[in-house]
Formats: sequence, structure tokens, C-alpha cells
Amino acid sequence: MGDPAGISPELTAKVITLTEVRAAADLIVIGDARVLAAGARVAGIEPDIEMRQGVQHCRVDARPVFIDLGNLDPARVELSMATRTGGEFALANFRAALQLAASHGVDAVCFTPFNKAAMRSADPGYDDEIGYATEVLGTTGTATEFNIPEGF
Repeated sequence: MGDPAGISPELTAKVITLTEVRAAADLIVIGDARVLAAGARVAGIEPDIEMRQGVQHCRVDARPVFIDLGNLDPARVELSMATRTGGEFALANFRAALQLAASHGVDAVCFTPFNKAAMRSADPGYDDEIGYATEVLGTTGTATEFNIPEGF
């Protein structure tokens, strides 16, 4: 889950319910279950997910897994505001996902929208997702990203 003050919570809830996404991948979502529930209420849906605590439990059986880090009380979210709290939340979720990938617990990492101003507020050294990923993973050399436009 990305920034909790924007569209990330409801977008995350919606993605979890998409049949075509569930058919294409075994989903593991990382964040706070309370933030996801708030997003699901905004989206008017009830995602069918399996709740788990801790990133060490990552095997997906029949339905998407939500790893609840319990890292943000939704009452602390200032909607439509870039805050340090929102940046800390997004960075913690991203870090957990990257570490799960590094341990071969997942094949890929993606994220719902981040707010770079919030992330820089939480981590003044934060430049972008690529730099943060290389830092967390301890990699050196060239790093890049690729985006897949609709229809490709």
C-alpha cells in the first residue's frame, strides 16, 4: 500500500477484488488492515482476503493474503495531505515488500500510488523508488524501472 492520504487505500481494495488480477497473480498485500478497511468502505466493496501477521508468512493458497503490519491508525491520516506519517507508512510497506522479494518470498513488487513529498518528509534521503529499492536491497550498479502501458 502506498500513500494513505490519497487514493491508495481504495485502489488497493479494488485491485484485490479484480478477477483478472487474481487470475494472473497470487496477491500478497502489505500495509495496515484498518487503512485497507477504510479504503474498502470508500470504494464500497468488501475484499475477500486472508489476514496474516508478519511478512514471514507469505504462501498464498486460494485467496489474496493481506499482511497486516498494524503500522497506521486511520485516525492519524490527514486526507489529501502529504505528511511524514503517510510517508513513514508507505516506506515501511515498500521496505517490507522489497525484503520479502529479497528473501525469494515473492517474484515481483508493485505498489499503489506514493506521495514523494510525504516520503521525503519521512526520509530526507529518499529520492525515488529506484534509489530506495537499491538501498534496501543493498545492490550496486545500474538500476532501472519499466512501466507497462495498457494494451501491451
